[in-house]
Amino acid sequence: MRTKILRPIVPVLLLAVAVTLAACGGSDSAPPDLGPDPATMVPADAPFYMEAVLRPEGDMGDDLNAALSKLLVTDDVPGKVHDAIDEAFAAEDEDISYDADIAPWLGIRGGIYFNGYDAKANEAEGAAIVAVTDAGAAQSFLDKAAEQGSAKTAARDYKGVQLQVAAADDTAYGIDGDFLLAGSTQGVEDAIDAASGENLAGVDDSTTGFDQVPDDSIFSLYADPQRVLDLIRGAGIPASELKQIEEQVAKMGDGPLDAWGTATDTSLSVGASAPAQHQLVGDRAG
Repeated sequence: MRTKILRPIVPVLLLAVAVTLAACGGSDSAPPDLGPDPATMVPADAPFYMEAVLRPEGDMGDDLNAALSKLLVTDDVPGKVHDAIDEAFAAEDEDISYDADIAPWLGIRGGIYFNGYDAKANEAEGAAIVAVTDAGAAQSFLDKAAEQGSAKTAARDYKGVQLQVAAADDTAYGIDGDFLLAGSTQGVEDAIDAASGENLAGVDDSTTGFDQVPDDSIFSLYADPQRVLDLIRGAGIPASELKQIEEQVAKMGDGPLDAWGTATDTSLSVGASAPAQHQLVGDRAG
């Protein structure tokens, strides 16, 4: 996926996942209200989708903060995470901060999906989908990020959604209802189409493997190995390496690959379910 337009967004989306993956545990808390579901804007046949809770609330937020305070050795987990986000922007010479530019609109959940490969650009097609609580503030964030970038954009209406499209690297961004979208132009348009058509949220959970994922997960990941392999085949990698990948995927059998993470007030946990119906779960005190 093109990175210029996503630079201000991906660190926000992935940092929660990176921190959660740093340790392992389990959770018995009741399923929280996670707000709008990003999967409603992911094409049903997308080969890869990752979702994370970006602003955990209630018991989930309390448990995650308590566990991470031990892992990170700090009494101010949110502050440490927000500082890391600010540093990621600063490293890219972006004059953007979490408190001023992101907190006013950031919703509870966000996700990233891939559903194609542009061999000419040597990049995946897809989009980031982030829930927003204030569409106007989210648009201001996008406009500010675009002003600090070098790519020129042009307005485009796609099925009633106002997008800004950068022809130079074929990226697009905009707000559609409860979500901020940014990614390849095709990926963003496919997300808009999915919202009113067939989307991943409408696929039976047993088909995607989501029936294995706990309701209180901090993050979850879905992949269809066979479809991912189709993308890799178009990447132009050496035949010898491609053969090794094909052999590994063949051993997995048909079906989805899923992974997830949960939290208690003393520990974090990661689990996975593979196509061969062999489930792996690891635990370690936080």
